[in-house]
Amino acid sequence: MVTISIHDFEALIKIAESYLSTQRYSPITAGNYTRVWRQVMDYAISKKATHITDKILNTFVNDRYGISEYKHPKGSKERRISRPLISILDFKDTGRFSKYYSYQAKHHVNSAFQETIEIYRKWLVDKRQRINSINIKLFRLKVFFRIVESYGIRNLKDISYEVFISFMDSMKYNMTYRANILRAVKDFASCPQIHSIYVLHVPKIHLTRESELPSFFTDEESTRILASVKRDTIEGKKDYLMLLLALQYGIRISDILALKISDIDWEKMKIGFYQKKTDKYISLPITEIVKWAIIDYLMNSRCRETTYDLLFLKSKAPYTPYADNSVMYAMISKYVKLADIDTAGRHHGMHSLRHSAATRMLNSGIPINIDSETLGHKCMEVTQNYLKISLEQLRSAGLEVSYYVQQ
Repeated sequence: MVTISIHDFEALIKIAESYLSTQRYSPITAGNYTRVWRQVMDYAISKKATHITDKILNTFVNDRYGISEYKHPKGSKERRISRPLISILDFKDTGRFSKYYSYQAKHHVNSAFQETIEIYRKWLVDKRQRINSINIKLFRLKVFFRIVESYGIRNLKDISYEVFISFMDSMKYNMTYRANILRAVKDFASCPQIHSIYVLHVPKIHLTRESELPSFFTDEESTRILASVKRDTIEGKKDYLMLLLALQYGIRISDILALKISDIDWEKMKIGFYQKKTDKYISLPITEIVKWAIIDYLMNSRCRETTYDLLFLKSKAPYTPYADNSVMYAMISKYVKLADIDTAGRHHGMHSLRHSAATRMLNSGIPINIDSETLGHKCMEVTQNYLKISLEQLRSAGLEVSYYVQQ
């Protein structure tokens, strides 16, 4: 619940304005933020309110802009109004502005399911599972429970085998995603504290090899994606390098965003880092095209007045690291569209770039002997369609894309 006195809100605006200036936000963005904040304060005073509350904020956006709820705007026009309000409240609590906000409603489930989910979460934490893995499992579990609730079920004991079959027969999600959700439910059911109370008869999951074949871009499509990037812009230089690292080496999104400048060994011409998913160290050769892309980005794109060691920072003020992976999903969708690539019937996210790298190396004649550690998989079965990568072979399998350094 938001409750800020008018006097404190006015003082907060002044501090926030100073912050925007020191963080070098553009005059247009800073002006829009300040305008909305002042409008809210004037509106509250006109209503003879003594405090800024959620109710005041919602009535303000509704009366002035026709927005039903400031926390859940619909479309970019409404976000231009909601974002300044969410930002200043975030600034009040954290002392900074987040670059990205999620306006989507979270997956809420009833209290009975939520209690067991919390038991399961603590069990996963006690097992020392990675936070990313835990979050993925919990998300899939909540998706399943939301669907179960749509069937009118409110208790675990009422989830029968037939419910699982009904879920698997639904066409809302593709087969692979449905299988992943059921795997999460199966893991949930194996939790001792849950299993001692409820016995869930989760069906065995059988997927053919074809149903799990990864989507990928052909060499020609990969080249078109890279060519669609405007490399003469600050944003383009960064985007190009991110895409190139994914297509060249098959590096995961999380690892690309976690790369540090200190991970680059210019003397040995290698990039070395610990993979976030497996915590295993990997050392990759810096190919010629990657070398010049890194140099161009560092010289002509990345903010130099920063203490961050992370390689990739936001291209606009306040030049901070990325909060999550969503920026790369939006980026690849943008360039796939610009490259005019037909994505009907296949995935085309950042993971497809990783698959493309493995497929390209296979087509380059590299022996079909999978290197799970290089691709970051713990199980050989997961990586059996990919290749074992040697440093020299990886150099020879580089993408043939022309590149120039901005003079």
